[in-house]
Amino acid sequence: MSPTSPLPTIIDIEASGFGRGSYPIEIGFVTSAGQTYCTLIRPEPDWQHWDESAGSVHGISRPLLDEHGKGAQEVAWQINEQLRGQDVYSDGWANDYSWLGMLFDSVDSFPAFRLKNVRELLNEDEAGRWHQIKAKVEAELELRRHRAIVIADTSQELTARTIGLLEGQDTLRVPNMAAKAGAQIAGLGIGHLPAWLAEPEIAVGRLVEKALAEPRPAMPCHIAWRTRQVGKALDWFLNELDNPEQIESLTAGL
Repeated sequence: MSPTSPLPTIIDIEASGFGRGSYPIEIGFVTSAGQTYCTLIRPEPDWQHWDESAGSVHGISRPLLDEHGKGAQEVAWQINEQLRGQDVYSDGWANDYSWLGMLFDSVDSFPAFRLKNVRELLNEDEAGRWHQIKAKVEAELELRRHRAIVIADTSQELTARTIGLLEGQDTLRVPNMAAKAGAQIAGLGIGHLPAWLAEPEIAVGRLVEKALAEPRPAMPCHIAWRTRQVGKALDWFLNELDNPEQIESLTAGL
């Protein structure tokens, strides 16, 4: 797919599980124009299959579908109205084809669009990186749902800046590291903390450590001091910085 190609319409379907008897429980798509649609589907009376292991992945329960899902007739009509005549791409074409078929068969209808494999849009290199990039995007979208706790930039002369945020992510700015840790312990958001501060809270269950899809790169640490007047205390401190053990103790846990 070239950078100048129009964006495709992408569809994704969650199901009650895999294999014989499984059925669609959620359908979502985004069109080439950026229009989005997502809905839960209320199971038909003869849709009885349910895989608990699949439920632990998609997080949707059967009672939730019964209470908030739309009927198959309504869903089939809505997606046909919005996708009529289009080529619609899926990265799980074989399964999605079967689940779409079950949806439309249950209401004696058929799709007014063409379901295609997203692989048709990709060259060999793009296909090889597809799952890696998809996992990264999914991880970023999951993080974006949570407020980020960040320390406010105290610079008085430079433009204030914040690092490590995702575009569109809600933020809560606090004055210092202790306040940041306190906000995270209180459940107000997520964020990076130095190991020496986080580990005791993780040990007693007040914080939970989560792995990143991409490990955060090491960041340089700088020490600065005024040079207009070097007194005895500063002279002693600078001499101590030549001691590797002192540097290690100052940066431990960062």
